Amino acid sequence: MKKIQKLLLTLILTITSISYGQEDCKNFRNGTFKLVDKTTGTVFLIKRKGNIQTEEIEGEKEGYSFHVNWISDCKYTLYPTKETLAKNKDFAGYLYVEITEVREKSIIIKSTMKEYPEMEIFSELTKLD
Repeated sequence: MKKIQKLLLTLILTITSISYGQEDCKNFRNGTFKLVDKTTGTVFLIKRKGNIQTEEIEGEKEGYSFHVNWISDCKYTLYPTKETLAKNKDFAGYLYVEITEVREKSIIIKSTMKEYPEMEIFSELTKLD
């Protein structure tokens, strides 16, 4: 009987912690974010509203936009708009993004592309608003 109680308690705690994490991810669906590339120091300003995400590189006039498709509360894909592809064909393909950690004002994301399975990039997005 004690084994069943322990199993049920563990199951309830696991479900609760997963649900809590999912709720936290929802706080980062929309807003303005800053991402600093750790390798180059490049600063990206990212604005996400609904199913569109725009990105600008600090100091550059050119911006890019992407379609956002939420798979779950903590996972989404980005796909370039026609305008972005017209500017830069290197953006072709889906970027799969998973929120791996939620902090008070930022998230840690893991980005991958099916076309480049060896590529796995971890970044921090800080919410500005």
